[in-house]
Amino acid sequence: MKHTCSILIFAVIFAFQPLFAKAAGARAKQQEAVNAQHAEKEDVGTSDRVICRSIEQIGTRLGNKRVCATAAQWAAMRAEERAGLERIQTQNYKNN
Repeated sequence: MKHTCSILIFAVIFAFQPLFAKAAGARAKQQEAVNAQHAEKEDVGTSDRVICRSIEQIGTRLGNKRVCATAAQWAAMRAEERAGLERIQTQNYKNN
């Protein structure tokens, strides 16, 4: 009986896996849109100005993490994230 329940649970999880992946992808796109909005609000001319943001911690309900950095540092982090994302996307494309 336990073995049958385990197989049934595994089958249900396996069947709904694309939905979970789609939800995670939507969450990443939403975070990307928020980052883009923050980028538009920043004044790049004053790169010494310190900007503090609340970063949502995915996978926890304990709250957000507050990160402070200069405008230039935020721009560098954004460029690094974008480059990493593009590298991962091109690697996945080449492997398929």
